[in-house]
Amino acid sequence: MDDFNENELSRDEARVFAAVSRLYEAIPGYLLSGRHSSDKMCHLVVDVMDALDTIEFKRTGHPIMYSLVPELSERKRAILQLEEKYALSKRESKVLRFLANGRNVAYISEALDISVATAKSHKHAVFTKLGVHSLEELQQLLAECDY
Repeated sequence: MDDFNENELSRDEARVFAAVSRLYEAIPGYLLSGRHSSDKMCHLVVDVMDALDTIEFKRTGHPIMYSLVPELSERKRAILQLEEKYALSKRESKVLRFLANGRNVAYISEALDISVATAKSHKHAVFTKLGVHSLEELQQLLAECDY
């Protein structure tokens, strides 16, 4: 957080703009024709929040949700700390966020539009990097993060 990296922030900013663009493009289909489900819209909103959280965490050490819902933001802060500490890829970070919030492989598969086998592979990669073997161990690791 103290070492400000302008190039890295630019990638993060691009991620915010891409997420907002996907959300913006989906809104007419949701409102006018029901083409997009509320689940799909929620995933798009979460993508925007995740992208903003990454930037805010690098700037202040807190996720953007901190001022809105402190108890939820502390959990998010723990997730962001693990992402940074273990140098998770963008995809691994997304999978970690789902796992940390109790989502199963089937849910992850649908949310990310990937096969169940690929979702399992991502889950395994995340667990391996974090040195955990179960969701219970992941929850324990999150609880041990210093808020």
